[in-house]
Amino acid sequence: MIKVIISISLIAFCTYGGIKISQRYKRREKLFFDFVNFCNGFKANLDFFKKKLDEYVNEFCVSASGDFIALANAALYGQANCINAVITDSQKEYTDAFFDILGKGDAVSQKNQIISYQNYFERQLEQAKEQNIKKGTMYAKLGALTGIFLSVLVI
Repeated sequence: MIKVIISISLIAFCTYGGIKISQRYKRREKLFFDFVNFCNGFKANLDFFKKKLDEYVNEFCVSASGDFIALANAALYGQANCINAVITDSQKEYTDAFFDILGKGDAVSQKNQIISYQNYFERQLEQAKEQNIKKGTMYAKLGALTGIFLSVLVI
């Protein structure tokens, strides 16, 4: 009876670990989705609403993911950034450069730069979706299989 309990515990623990690892890919997908939405909204803000940058960022962050909020706060307001595990260093440099151009220059030049950054973020979003489908599900399944394998060793 104890072996069964240990086996079930191992399977549950390993499956949980696999799911937690796979969430990294979902977070990356959500982050780039937020960047694409931010670019669309910011272009509209430049054309029609003409809100101040801080005001627009605060309104957008109400519906954004925690990773986007942390990255925006780190880049715009100099606060600590703790999402290095979600994006690569080159992606972090690109997002920092993106936040650096916001609010600088006239509306036409900002709009042109936003369009080029939006294209980059759309490509990253597509890659993140593919990785989430491939690697995210793989880690979840691998965790469950590892738990089953360890439980077989226990029995």
